[in-house]
Amino acid sequence: MSIVEELSKLIDSSTTRIRPINRSRSEIEEDLISLGIARDDDLQAVAALISSSSPKLNTITGSILDGNNNTFLEEVDSDIYAEGDGRFQYLGQSFTKGAPVLISDSSSGRYTAKFVSATDSEVVIQRPDGSKTRLQMNLLKERKYQIHLKES
Repeated sequence: MSIVEELSKLIDSSTTRIRPINRSRSEIEEDLISLGIARDDDLQAVAALISSSSPKLNTITGSILDGNNNTFLEEVDSDIYAEGDGRFQYLGQSFTKGAPVLISDSSSGRYTAKFVSATDSEVVIQRPDGSKTRLQMNLLKERKYQIHLKES
C-alpha cells in the first residue's frame, strides 16, 4: 500500500485530523524513492554519514572578550587543516591525492569527487567529468561544505 493510499485512509473526514502512521524507516525510504524525492544512493550516503564515528562538528573552548568586554565562545578549527605536502585533515579523516570523497553543500547537494590537494586557503577536488573545483578553507571551517572519505 502506498503512502498516499495510507494517508487517505487515516484522514478523519469529520474532524480533518490525521492519525499517526506507524511505518518503519525502510518503508518510509522506499516511499521516498518511489515518489522520486530521494534516490537509493542518497539514502545510503546519508546513512553512512549518520553512522560514521566522526567527532562532533563544533568544538567549543573557553570564552574570550572583545573590545567591549563582551564574552564570545571561540570555535576551535584545529581539526580542519592542510598539511605541508598537499594532504588534508578534516574532522579526524586524512585525505591524500586521488582519494574518493563525498562532498555536501547547500547549493549543489551531494556529489562524489576525487581529492587533489589542499593549501591553507583551499581544497581542490576533481569531479567525475574531469573539472576541478576549489573549496575555500574558510567555508569548510564554517561547515558550508562538508567533505568525507567515500566508502569504496
